[in-house]
Amino acid sequence: MIEFDLALSFTAARQPVVVVQISGFIDVWWIVHDGGLLMLLPFLLRQHRTWRHCKMRLFTVAQLEDNSIQMKKDLKTSLYNLRIDAEVEVVEMVRLFFKSRVSHFAQQLEPH
Repeated sequence: MIEFDLALSFTAARQPVVVVQISGFIDVWWIVHDGGLLMLLPFLLRQHRTWRHCKMRLFTVAQLEDNSIQMKKDLKTSLYNLRIDAEVEVVEMVRLFFKSRVSHFAQQLEPH
């Protein structure tokens, strides 16, 4: 759910300016772990006054055999090291769906 707040501020020339502030969530689905580059976009969005009040949620995909608890802990540690405040959720997927979709996506990212 996204909520909008309007605020009235004034410029140096005493001209009124309407400022829109959005509160809600910025959701990031992190499928291919690229070292944190994907975290840069929502981080930069939150630096702007319009998006400042949004919270960031990071969703990552795990297979049923993966240790989801350890994965969540590792991601929280990585985000802490990047100084990014975000909620972390690990979504477990069925192996057949996960393997076909993610491997296809990862192959497209690899240099030819």
